[in-house]
Amino acid sequence: MYESLLDRAEQGATVVAANRRLSRTLKHRYDAEQIAAGRGAWPAPDILSWQDWLRRLWDALRLSGNAAAGLRLMSETETAVLWHQAVAGVSDLPAARSEAARRMLDAWELVSEWNAGAAPEWTTAGLSPDQQTFLRCAGRYRDLCKERGLIDGAQLPTRLASAIGAGSLENLNAIIFAGFDSWTAG
Repeated sequence: MYESLLDRAEQGATVVAANRRLSRTLKHRYDAEQIAAGRGAWPAPDILSWQDWLRRLWDALRLSGNAAAGLRLMSETETAVLWHQAVAGVSDLPAARSEAARRMLDAWELVSEWNAGAAPEWTTAGLSPDQQTFLRCAGRYRDLCKERGLIDGAQLPTRLASAIGAGSLENLNAIIFAGFDSWTAG
């Protein structure tokens, strides 16, 4: 099932798995194939989860002296705390601010995944009160990130794609994605 994928890894390609579980499975399968081939030692394959691959690219971008070098990547806990702070600054929220912060963080991650934050329809015209509240909190969250020199994991793919497009990250190995949905040209 994974033979061609593992062959590419053996040839030096970077395999990016959809999650850490698949990454571990692929590494174990690779090791089992090496043992079955009678090898006593072998170079470790470059197999990473999506999250770990993004982190590696972020670290490389920072080390390259890119403008991103001044930003610090927040942990998931730090991101949640910053969302709580952003929500605390909005006066018209219900008493359940902790739940509101958690839900807004979830919404932020979706907006970031789809790179929809810059869409022209993100204005207050025609939005529900809940959507308008989300926009205010998201704006406050972005301001807090900017003031403190922070970036969260949800913003990494867009930031890294821009850096790759600008040539800031060079010498990347061939990349093979595993465990992601297949997209067909429309």
